[in-house]
Amino acid sequence: ALQVTIETVTDIPERGFIQILAPLGFNFSDDCYIMRSADPLASDEPNLDCAHVLTPSGPRIRLTVPMLTTLRHGKLFFSILAENPRVSIRNNLDSATPCGTAICWLFNSFRVPAGAAIEELDRGTAARGYSIGERMLEARIPTLSSLQTYSTGRDDRPTQKNNVIFAFQL
Repeated sequence: ALQVTIETVTDIPERGFIQILAPLGFNFSDDCYIMRSADPLASDEPNLDCAHVLTPSGPRIRLTVPMLTTLRHGKLFFSILAENPRVSIRNNLDSATPCGTAICWLFNSFRVPAGAAIEELDRGTAARGYSIGERMLEARIPTLSSLQTYSTGRDDRPTQKNNVIFAFQL
């Protein structure tokens, strides 16, 4: 899941929205499901309706404030199901982009007044993306024998400390 932390300085009224323009190649689940962030200090996920469309410049995610609701300004922590691009991409410096590198994520907030044109609320911002390496062939948590479980100190009972073992094939 894609972990997102953004901060708005303006309340976003009903029907208003936060827009995220993702770089080309990123894929989002069809239902655009918003989840709680993995950050242990994060609050619950915001009450927003999520939709996305693919545009020529990349996926556009729209997080809309439901009717009779206002999204109060402040930090928002949430996750969206996403998949990295399937090809390797280097995030080289690029002074012609808003974030200064080839891969940028663009964020804006808008309100939609009744009978009027959409208005930008907070000034938009851009965040640098990251390079995408080659996909792993396999990553998993292997099943351990009784001897391996004992030898590594593994204890799967509730509230017990554990040594988790991961297996990777590159």
